[in-house]
Order: sequence, then structure tokens, then C-alpha cells
Amino acid sequence: MILKKGMFVFVIILLAVSIIGCSSEVSTKPQQTQQTSTPTSTPISTSTPESIISVTAKKLISDYDSNEIAADEKYKGKIITVTGEIDSVSKDILKQPFISLNYGCKAYFDKKYEKQLINLSKGDIVTVQCKCDGRFIFVTLKDCILISTTLKTTPTSTPKPTPTPIPTSKLPDVIVYVEGDQGIKFQGSIMIIQGTKSVSKSVQGTTPAKYEFDDVTMISVSFQKMSGGNKVLKVRIYDPQTGEDLVSDSTDVSYGLVVLTTQT
Repeated sequence: MILKKGMFVFVIILLAVSIIGCSSEVSTKPQQTQQTSTPTSTPISTSTPESIISVTAKKLISDYDSNEIAADEKYKGKIITVTGEIDSVSKDILKQPFISLNYGCKAYFDKKYEKQLINLSKGDIVTVQCKCDGRFIFVTLKDCILISTTLKTTPTSTPKPTPTPIPTSKLPDVIVYVEGDQGIKFQGSIMIIQGTKSVSKSVQGTTPAKYEFDDVTMISVSFQKMSGGNKVLKVRIYDPQTGEDLVSDSTDVSYGLVVLTTQT
């Protein structure tokens, strides 16, 4: 078959275009494959967990008293450990157990931790880990966990030494005191009853004079001046324990006679 010259030229041009198109397609395919196979890198997190703040109950309350806004910024919504002295252990109206710490701080626990609080009492030192919920009347700590406990110790009292009694001489039950004007001579008789026994005693002397007796139930005395003219002779029977007179009298006549009887 004989092709015309014009048709032959057209066929050559068409073949050339086809070859160029194929070579272009072959050269572009590897680039597309290489581009789609490159993975996307994932950024690595470099953030670290926020450190837990440790504070005493006294310091926590002091910070809130000083500046509540700054204290909320520092503590509220964060996990903190608080150490303080127990003021009371109780439950709220919803039966949720809590510990009141000194200075005005309340730590609330889940009911499943209630048994951990059984042996705690006022004065114990505890450390709790909680989430601070800020202050409304009290600084409130929620979702608490008991970390450590130091039970209070009752100081052993040292017994006071028993003082050694100072020896004192036993005082008599009754004293008969003969007094009055100075230097009066007298004589007398003293009769005492001691239980069922009766004892009589004759005496003489010069004023003042004193006679002591023990275990006296009743006593009767009789004294008379032997000199002294109109001087007064006085006789007292008194209790030396109290110093009070059981009975007393004096004479006002020259021959002065004093008779006294009393029961003790």
C-alpha cells in the first residue's frame, strides 16, 4: 500500500508526540511516588507534671489571710500536701468524713477512707494530700488521702516528792493558865477526869504559871491568892489547838478565890 506524502508526514508527527508524552509520564511518576511516601513528624511533648506543693496548715491559712487572690493562684485547684495538728474528726451532714486542722482548715475524705480516721484524735499531727478548693469561711481540701500520722503522746507525770513533815511537839488538850497581876502567890487544886479515871493535883506558885493536861474529859480548878492584897488573880482554861478559852474568871476581893469547872 502506497501512502501519500502528506499522510506520511502526519503519521511521523503523531508518533513523535506519543513518544514525548510517554517519556514525560514515565519521568513524573517517580516524583509523585516519592512525595506521597514522606511521613509527617509528630511533635514530642516536653511538658512535665506540675510538682506537688507541701505546706503547713498554719502557712496555708496565713497565705489566705494575707492575700486570698494570690493564695488562690498558688493553691486552688492544685494537689497539695498539708501538715497540721488535728482539732477534731467528724462528718458533715452528708456523712462525709473530714478532719478539722488547727488555724481553720478542713480536709474531706471519701467514705472508703473512713476507717483510716478511726484512731485519730485531737492533738495528733497528720499529713494529707488533697486538692485545694479555695476558702469559704474555711480553707477546704477535697479528695484527701492520709499520708502520715503522728499520734500525740501523753507526758508521763513525775510524782511530786512527799514533803518530810516538820516534827512538832504534840499540843496538850487543855492548859490551865494562872495569871493576873505580876508576882501574886497562890495555891490551888486541879481535878481532872480522863475517861473513867479521876486525878487530883495540888499546886502552888507565883503568877504567871501554866499547867498542861492530855486526854481530858472534864476539869475543875480552885485557886486562891496567898499574897498580893487587892491585886487581881485570873485563871484561864483554854484549848491550845484553837487558842479559845473554855472558861475563865478573875477575883476582885482581897482573899481572891477562883473556882472553874468545864468539859472539853
